[in-house]
Amino acid sequence: MPKETPKKEQYREAEALEDPELGLECKVCYEFYLQEDFYWLECKHDFCTNCVIDHLKGAIATKTTDIPCM
Repeated sequence: MPKETPKKEQYREAEALEDPELGLECKVCYEFYLQEDFYWLECKHDFCTNCVIDHLKGAIATKTTDIPCM
């Protein structure tokens, strides 16, 4: 029988998604980062700076002139 996650941990995971001190989850790599490690695009999507940099490097390497939202 699988072990149930205690409710306290479930609440902490939910809070981490909203509380900048606990961290925000990147929608690309699914890692948690502090708010200052995020980049908000004009389309209002947010990603960790590492994923944004990797996306831009890939677009530059393939000479993509229009860099769409990730």
